Amino acid sequence: MLKQLQSAGKSPAGLIVLTGPTGSGKTTTLYSLLHQMGLAEKNVMTLEQPIEYFMPSIRQTEIREGAGMSFASGIRSILRQDPDVILIGEIRDSETAAMALRAAMTGHFVLTTVHTRDAWGVISRLEELGVPRHHIQEFITIIVAQRLIRKLCQHCRQKVQTPETLVNLGQAMKVKLPGSTYQSTGCSACFNTGYQGRFAVGDVLTRQAILAVGAKEPPTSIREERPFLKEGLEKVAEGQADFAEVFQQLGMDLDKMKVGRPVC
Repeated sequence: MLKQLQSAGKSPAGLIVLTGPTGSGKTTTLYSLLHQMGLAEKNVMTLEQPIEYFMPSIRQTEIREGAGMSFASGIRSILRQDPDVILIGEIRDSETAAMALRAAMTGHFVLTTVHTRDAWGVISRLEELGVPRHHIQEFITIIVAQRLIRKLCQHCRQKVQTPETLVNLGQAMKVKLPGSTYQSTGCSACFNTGYQGRFAVGDVLTRQAILAVGAKEPPTSIREERPFLKEGLEKVAEGQADFAEVFQQLGMDLDKMKVGRPVC
């Protein structure tokens, strides 16, 4: 996920869209991308509500709708100031969506977020807001849906037998799970939480993937890949996460998972 985002961030223009629930690290990821772009050489401007990270090297503006300033009006103002990169905190309405696409269409690099369940939902949401499919296909560089999973404390993690249902699920998703995995316990190093730090799992749609699907909904074979879950299971196999935490954060129930043939 990170390598794909970093590669997309090297494009001269276009639109990068992140999606995910509140607290899933979207803003942190966007600012990480800004850092890699060489801020000293670019005119970077942001519109945020609120500003979460203060950076003296860029021009940040906080949206105050009570004072008559919206995301859409803010974009109009920014476009008059010859920016290279624009960060828009969130696309919430049709006017903001239209202005964000206009910025990308006129040679600017735009980073933003949209609230949807997964990466494919961004396409449907933008279409609901009046953005034509051909504009989505032409100007969106990458769409990334993101979740945060707590990382097991390496000082106190406890080895347990891997449930057979989980092993079968791993096989179906081409993730080899060992006979023993780890669960959280708690110690002084992690303040008895069982976890230290977090990592992101992502569902990535490149422009090629968007162009390849003409229908409004992706084929079942694509939806069944469950990229969030596959990345999470890989971390379980590496001993970085326990499956209970992965399923909890992804809103899934292992006992209700349908395990079929392997998917690519």
